[in-house]
Amino acid sequence: MAGAGQTTHSFTGDEANYSHDFQNQIAGQNEKVSGQYSQYATDKASAAQREAAYDEAFKNQTAYNDLMAQAEGKYGVEDAKNTYQKSLQAIAATNQAMNALPSTINSNSNVVLSQAQRNAALGNQMNKYQNTLSSWQQANAVDQSALNTALQQASQLAQGNYAQQQQNIANSMNMYQTALQNAAQTYNQALQEQNVLRNIYAQMYEDEYQHQQQEYNYWYAGLQDKWKQQELEAQKYAADASMRVQQYLRNLQEQDKANDNSFENYLMSEAAYGGSWAEGTDKDRYLNDMLVRWTTGDANERGKIMSGSTYNDYLNLLKGKR
Repeated sequence: MAGAGQTTHSFTGDEANYSHDFQNQIAGQNEKVSGQYSQYATDKASAAQREAAYDEAFKNQTAYNDLMAQAEGKYGVEDAKNTYQKSLQAIAATNQAMNALPSTINSNSNVVLSQAQRNAALGNQMNKYQNTLSSWQQANAVDQSALNTALQQASQLAQGNYAQQQQNIANSMNMYQTALQNAAQTYNQALQEQNVLRNIYAQMYEDEYQHQQQEYNYWYAGLQDKWKQQELEAQKYAADASMRVQQYLRNLQEQDKANDNSFENYLMSEAAYGGSWAEGTDKDRYLNDMLVRWTTGDANERGKIMSGSTYNDYLNLLKGKR
């Protein structure tokens, strides 16, 4: 394998320049993966901040009753209630006094009044009470209107504040959910970029494998050709060797025949008797025995005579070294 991210082979021709450089692809994709994971870390931290803001908003929200109490305090609902109650109590007291007026006319007088006097006195007092009652009723109506206005204003303010508070909480929740979705999307994109990187590595390894396989096939094909050539040369050599062996055997047979005759003649010649034989050696018996073995024996026996101890012994005897 040529280096990380690069595949090369030694083919000839156009393939000699073949190379796939995956290194730049891997480096670029690594930058994308790192950037995506860095963005995910940022989005995750933002989501955590949004979550804390939502928790804070939810935990610190004010109950509607408390908001209503605050609004009532702002618009003086309690004072309006007290004023309304006072005028209402005054009306009730006036009505009570008017109801008790007939029985009090005589009890409050030092003299016994006639019916006409009682009626006159009663009418006179009733007019005074009626004026007072009318005045209190008018005041009570004004007090009730002021109370209703204060209550309405307080209710509107409390409802508005509560709605705004709930909207703020909902906004915090939405921003938290959006931040979570962004973080999840960024993480998924990081995973996708990571898968792209894995695919690049897979392509690189597949490319490396394919070209190593091509190199092997190329090498093996060359080896097969070499084996075939060697086999042809071996067959030719074997045929030549066979011919040489046959020729050698023919030459050997011819040489053996010549050697047979010459050695047999030699044993029966004066030359075989020549030399300085060792004392006590029966030359006739020794040479006759060798002649019998040579003439009656096969090629193996003759080989023993020529290359074995027999011939060496003869030479030693002939040289007087026995």
